[in-house]
Amino acid sequence: MAYLMVKQKVEDYGRWKSVFDNASEMRKNGGERGVRLFHYGEDTGQVMVLAEWDTLERARSYVNSPEVAEAMRKAGVTEKPEIYFLDEIPADG
Repeated sequence: MAYLMVKQKVEDYGRWKSVFDNASEMRKNGGERGVRLFHYGEDTGQVMVLAEWDTLERARSYVNSPEVAEAMRKAGVTEKPEIYFLDEIPADG
């Protein structure tokens, strides 16, 4: 299974979440199959996104699109995010 993990700092979680929610169709069209959101304890200004994708290639293509860069700008991402492309290893294999 392919995953995309993004760690990012945001100015305001509510603003970020609104932009994130509005981009759900764009993410699904890009190959996202599901997503989970996390933040660090009480610090809602640091957000971690863990999304399952159909392929790592489509996840890379999505992340590098101009639409994603614009969405991050609108969402108030304050620093260059840390982005990881992960390929799941079976626990029993």
